[in-house]
Amino acid sequence: MIQRIQTVYLLLTTLLAVLFLSGTIINFSADFERLTLELKGIFNVPETGPAESIRSLPILSVLMIIVPAVSLLSIFIYKNRKLQIRLIILLIVLILAEAAAVVYYALYIEKAFNAEPIYDINLIFPFLMLLFSILACRSVRKDENLVRSYDRLR
Repeated sequence: MIQRIQTVYLLLTTLLAVLFLSGTIINFSADFERLTLELKGIFNVPETGPAESIRSLPILSVLMIIVPAVSLLSIFIYKNRKLQIRLIILLIVLILAEAAAVVYYALYIEKAFNAEPIYDINLIFPFLMLLFSILACRSVRKDENLVRSYDRLR
């Protein structure tokens, strides 16, 4: 059952979560200080230049590591569909928390440094991860209902 459509959805979620880890999420520019701040993922190498990286965001860092791990783990729990549904629901909650943390930190940095945010394409990734996780949950539930209907026929 590992070649089902929910595996594709969960692999896409994992891939997007890893891409979200590795890129710049939001750039901030403050005109009066000529300072550029970047909210980055975990795996970026610091660049030399006027950009200052903001990396000490523990809640966001932990969420950015847990989301791909839970997504990858839920692919291989295909024999226990009830546990897989629970893990996918946990994944949905973690993705929502990750998106909320990004928004919170973006607003906090914007107000604290009086900087203007310049959004990057990576901000779409949490919403796509959420969509693929919901589709995976629907597919696993559909499989579970199909197995239950076959059990009733016996």
